[in-house]
Amino acid sequence: MNVESPPHVRETASQLGGGVPYALKVLAGRLADEPDLGEPSSLPGILNVMIDGDLFEDCPALAVGYIREPDRIEIRFVTRPKIIPPSQPASQPT
Repeated sequence: MNVESPPHVRETASQLGGGVPYALKVLAGRLADEPDLGEPSSLPGILNVMIDGDLFEDCPALAVGYIREPDRIEIRFVTRPKIIPPSQPASQPT
């Protein structure tokens, strides 16, 4: 299966950290073997897969969105996932 990354994705990847292009290359290899690796996202037709930044040097945690077609995969975006702060515990009555 052919895995493609448009120029804007490669440019974004290089801005996110020195290790991000390599992490995307590794992900592309996995997607070629396992095209259904991702999970459906809130965007129609887009699958989402997370990259653990601890696995790659100079690479933050990433969210990668891609579309899967019968003969190819196109990586549509790469971004740092939004981290939701833990909720504050309710104050206890005194």
